[in-house]
Amino acid sequence: MTLCIINYTQTFATSLDGVIDHLLFYNEQSVQVIERTEQVILKVAKVVELHPEAYPLNQDILEFGLKYREANVKSGSNRFRILYSVVKTDNGVEVNFELFLLQKMSIRKALFQQLFTGH
Repeated sequence: MTLCIINYTQTFATSLDGVIDHLLFYNEQSVQVIERTEQVILKVAKVVELHPEAYPLNQDILEFGLKYREANVKSGSNRFRILYSVVKTDNGVEVNFELFLLQKMSIRKALFQQLFTGH
């Protein structure tokens, strides 16, 4: 069995915080928001740990040379997106979780915002 290491980038953490803040703004309880987002992350992590390339490449940003895979997961009334990259190493595979977004959020906008502002 190939070793798979999952890394969570700073960009992922920042985008996750943004989604949590957005959901809390609409009067959702903080415990529920955190539990739901945690469940989504764990669900995707379980899949990619066994099959790193299980989710399709995001075609929208492939034209920029970014080979991010996109997992879409429904939880409650929301759909979440996790963008991640797969890097094959001598010891196995590294999966880097890059962005955490709501389905309606623009991937391009989030990436450019990270690139130019760091937020």
